[in-house]
Amino acid sequence: MARILILIFLVFSFSCKKRVDNIEQSVIKNGSINNKVDVSVENDSVTCDEVVRKIVFSSNLKSIKNFDDIFIRLEEISDEKIIIKLYIENNLSDNPNEKQIVENAISWLELQPKTNKLYDVTFDPENPVEINFDTKIINKYSLDKICGTKTSKSIIIDNKEVQCESIQGDMMTGEECVFLNSDIKDIYKGIIGKKLITDWKYLLKEIPQQNKSLKINENGLIEINYEISENKVDINLEYEGGVTSIILEKKGKNINRIIMQSAD
Repeated sequence: MARILILIFLVFSFSCKKRVDNIEQSVIKNGSINNKVDVSVENDSVTCDEVVRKIVFSSNLKSIKNFDDIFIRLEEISDEKIIIKLYIENNLSDNPNEKQIVENAISWLELQPKTNKLYDVTFDPENPVEINFDTKIINKYSLDKICGTKTSKSIIIDNKEVQCESIQGDMMTGEECVFLNSDIKDIYKGIIGKKLITDWKYLLKEIPQQNKSLKINENGLIEINYEISENKVDINLEYEGGVTSIILEKKGKNINRIIMQSAD
């Protein structure tokens, strides 16, 4: 009798696990996210869609209370804003064996990564309505890293105000800065003098006059390539597992500097 009870328990446990797995797989379909099932994922594996979904469904937006089976699609992602479409799907077909799905938008939202503000732009994009949401989600997840946006900050370098933005995306990280009224040679020397990259000591002391390639083969660094044009210097440090890129570009009286690490 005891063996029979144990067998029934194991069969029941397996059936429950399979049912949960099937529910979790139904969360994302056709590139959209259904609001019926909560998505619990680690910070390293969470997607931009999932973070935005958490933000939207933690908000006081009225439309999410008026409809079932709401889907979300990210229509635009930039440093300034993330445009979010909320919609439902209707089957217009009278034939039960053949579906004719039509999307009906119910709301349009704008999430601003730099201010962490969420707005309803459905009726009047020029006069958006601010929507409250659980700000703990923004603090837990980095939109810069997950969605590939850049957050601007002002810093002082050599007694000059410099505008810098972080660069985050899949398999890459870095920073982009604009130096006002600066010289490209001084910015290059600053990278070496301030040791802004790990293998700064392998860089040439001066920017070469023409394209140049340096074979290094030390500490995992294979080579360094300089590409020189009239107003731009591209430097790539090639590693066994990735690339460190330095881009210096003259724009008027200013110098745009990008330092970025990318993995293969």
